[in-house]
Amino acid sequence: MFNKSKKRKFLSFKNHFLVVGEWSGIGSLIDEMEVLFKQRLNIKKSILSLNKKNDGGIKNKVFPLFPRPRKEVMKEVIDAFEGIIQWSSPFVMHNITPPVLKDTIVVRSLVSAYNPNCLWNFVSGNILEYERQIGRQIAKLFKWNEEKAGIVFTFGGKATILYAIKAGINRCNRESVTKGLSGNTFVITSSNTHYSIEYACVLLGIGKNNCIRIPNNDEGIIDLEELKKKDNTSS
Repeated sequence: MFNKSKKRKFLSFKNHFLVVGEWSGIGSLIDEMEVLFKQRLNIKKSILSLNKKNDGGIKNKVFPLFPRPRKEVMKEVIDAFEGIIQWSSPFVMHNITPPVLKDTIVVRSLVSAYNPNCLWNFVSGNILEYERQIGRQIAKLFKWNEEKAGIVFTFGGKATILYAIKAGINRCNRESVTKGLSGNTFVITSSNTHYSIEYACVLLGIGKNNCIRIPNNDEGIIDLEELKKKDNTSS
């Protein structure tokens, strides 16, 4: 049995969690988001701030042994966004980072609220079926068999390259699943492809030196004559 003091602490702790389906919980969430965004807007506006606050205070922080006041924690959350690039500015063109759509923010909030686990359809609603449907739609664009085509959702470009190389290994060396890789596994790519291919080769145990880059011709296609030279050299 809880005494009154412990019960108050428990109820206070419980208020930190969102109860999906109760509008009162959603309302408080929206209120907190509004406070955070307003505090963020109060920070000096700039397209790109290179003069960030001295990070000495961050380095000196220690791991808290007890819960801290929410306002104090949220203040530090805002401090972490100081100097961040304003992607919505028309003067910003850095890498391929786009401005964020409002609809995307809303949907991501919904995903965070329900916290689906997409490793299992039992705890992810219909999200996995929607993933499969996206795969079918893409297959249809390429006129592939929609029922046989598969799709892998990754966390970025490097992971995409990692999955692609691993899929290639599984097709050309099926024993690698049980016996691992030998030194005769190579990845052939063009000289213009992304530098992260070597990184993927290291992670997969292929080795950086076994990633062979072939020069491109004037049309940006792998030069087959150079490929033949490499093949003759390696043999």
